[in-house]
Amino acid sequence: MLGTVADLELRVLRIEDLFLLKLASGRTRDLEDLELIAPRTTADALVDRWNQLIKWHGDRHAILGFADALVDQLRRLFGSDPVAIIDRLQVTAGHRALLLDECRGKESR
Repeated sequence: MLGTVADLELRVLRIEDLFLLKLASGRTRDLEDLELIAPRTTADALVDRWNQLIKWHGDRHAILGFADALVDQLRRLFGSDPVAIIDRLQVTAGHRALLLDECRGKESR
């Protein structure tokens, strides 16, 4: 909690939560904001927070796309190795295999 004003609680999102929220939205203007947020966190912190939050994701079918988007952004913004990121994501073996296939496909293009 940040504080109170006129009996209203002011709360702020952790920077990793803000990053993941904007990533999940997929809107162009939100994705552009990721470049401004990235310097205030690390790839490790984002993967750790993603692993915590994904357990509560409401749409199990959307997890693969969300994971793929995270891997892409961590590669682009932090220079992270996609395979190393995928290895750290808490996803099913099937999702992991699909993510690795997608990663290899992107490298061959």
